[in-house]
Amino acid sequence: MKKAAIITYHFANNYGAILQCYALQHAISNIGHQCEVVNFVSEKQEDNNSLYRKYGLKNQIKNILLLPFHTQRLMREKRIHKFLKEHLSLSPRIKTIEELEAYITANDFNYLFSGSDQVWNPMVDDFNQAFFYPFKTTAKKIGYAVSIGKASASVLFPYKKWIREFETITVREETSISVVSELAGKQVKPIVDPVFLLSAEEWKTIIRDEINQNKYVVAYFVKTDDLDRKVKGAEEIANRMNCKLIIISPRITKYNLNKTVISDAGPLEFLSLLKNSQFVYTDSFHGTVFSIILNKQFSTIERLEDSNDSRKTDILKKVGLLDRVQYVHKQLNVFSIIDYDNVNKRVNEIQLDALTFLNDLLE
Repeated sequence: MKKAAIITYHFANNYGAILQCYALQHAISNIGHQCEVVNFVSEKQEDNNSLYRKYGLKNQIKNILLLPFHTQRLMREKRIHKFLKEHLSLSPRIKTIEELEAYITANDFNYLFSGSDQVWNPMVDDFNQAFFYPFKTTAKKIGYAVSIGKASASVLFPYKKWIREFETITVREETSISVVSELAGKQVKPIVDPVFLLSAEEWKTIIRDEINQNKYVVAYFVKTDDLDRKVKGAEEIANRMNCKLIIISPRITKYNLNKTVISDAGPLEFLSLLKNSQFVYTDSFHGTVFSIILNKQFSTIERLEDSNDSRKTDILKKVGLLDRVQYVHKQLNVFSIIDYDNVNKRVNEIQLDALTFLNDLLE
């Protein structure tokens, strides 16, 4: 049995970041290798993802404004931590690159995975070069479904040395192939997000099948841009379908005063709400991919200004659902019902390709 480690944004208060990490670890373990998640969380990352941020006057004011929602936010944090404890094999807490190097050296890993999620995007506020394993090691470094967001080659250039030490690199978005290939000095391969490494049946083993007498539409928004338009669109869909509207809101907004807003969901509650809904309306990449995996009727929201950020459109093209894109400033489309027979065939092919590639990597 060989040993693998994963470094990623597993600590983020973000459902997709946590669930993609779970999927990759689970898939590697299924192959027969020991796998753990490196519990690297710098002090800045810890503060950015804490219930109340410590530094800066603006944050102190924001903390006061968030107090009325303390109970819901605390419950969400507890549910996230419970998921991490029960579903991830975590290393001891590591705060610095020096501690990371010492831990990797002491534990004699065979494979060091970086990814998925935006681990190679220096434009992320709490990005850390630890995601490149910036030190010498005998382990094979693998960049797996890494995302660089909108980062250019010039932004990533300071990390070129470490990128070139990765024996294998795959990227999540096809638009980043040329940038990463240039920096790596070799051609990189596109591959889907790790959540596709697990089948719908495997995901359903951890999803609670809630009994809900009221049919509902789920709206899940991770961006606050054009929020009023997004909520209006979700309300229109719910009205057309004669359903209740439930908004999953990881952030506190004015809509939290509405009882249909859920701010205390953990990763499992998030999956359950999606699975048992009649329709999903989302601006989230992982909201989109889980809608596909769980065979939901859905619409994914894009902004024309973000047309160079292809995270959602790349995967929608692959499964033949590009028509599910709803541009936020345009009139709401009336979508036809998705026939998942053909979609599922494509998803199965994607999963087989990803699993075959992962198996070959770990031989």
